[in-house]
This record gives sequence, C-alpha cells and structure tokens, in this order.
Amino acid sequence: CSATGTIRRHPEIIWQHSASDLTVLQEKQLNLLNAALEMVKTSGLIIYTVCSLDKDEGCRVVNKFLKKHKNVKKIPIKETELIGLPNLTSKSGDLRTMPYHLKEMGGMDGFYAVRLQRTF
Repeated sequence: CSATGTIRRHPEIIWQHSASDLTVLQEKQLNLLNAALEMVKTSGLIIYTVCSLDKDEGCRVVNKFLKKHKNVKKIPIKETELIGLPNLTSKSGDLRTMPYHLKEMGGMDGFYAVRLQRTF
C-alpha cells in the first residue's frame, strides 16, 4: 500500500508516491484479495488491511472486490472486539484508525481493516 497511514512517523511518505502509483497499488491489492479467495475454504475468513489513509486503497478496493465476488460477504468488526479502543469502526463494520487516535499516547498509525468471509 502507499503507507500514508504512517505519515506521523514518516512525513516524507507524501513525496514517495504519485497518483499513477495509486492505480498500480489498487490493482495489486485486488490481485491479493483474488488470490486469498482462491486459497480460503468455504466459511473461511480473509482479513484485508492496509496502512493507508486513502479510501481508494481501503473501502473502495473492498467494495470493488465484493461487487465481483458474490460468494464473499463482509463480517462487521464490532467495537466490543477492540478492547479499549472506541470509535474506530464504521456503521458497516470496517475498522479505520487515524494518526490522531490515542493522541494522549503520541498517536497511532492510520490503517484500514475489514473481515470478509467466503460463503460458497
């Protein structure tokens, strides 16, 4: 991924990728998801995560993947699973952290994660 989620520790990251790089990265991410789907059995789980703040590498890649594969569904991540880390999940159950989370402890890296399940 573009690693933009690590920007608080690596501010130079914004200069390391161009817009065209993002397209290549999205294609690689979709290829990885497709490969994972071939390897996981029915009812098996795939955890997709990127250390990127860009929705084009996170939820948009996942949505594109889900549109193509009707045998995969999203299993929402619940806040109760994130021991002591509130407000990190979306209404649809995606996990998204930002550099300003846990600011009292110096912040944290930004990343996106989703849990997917092969249904057949």
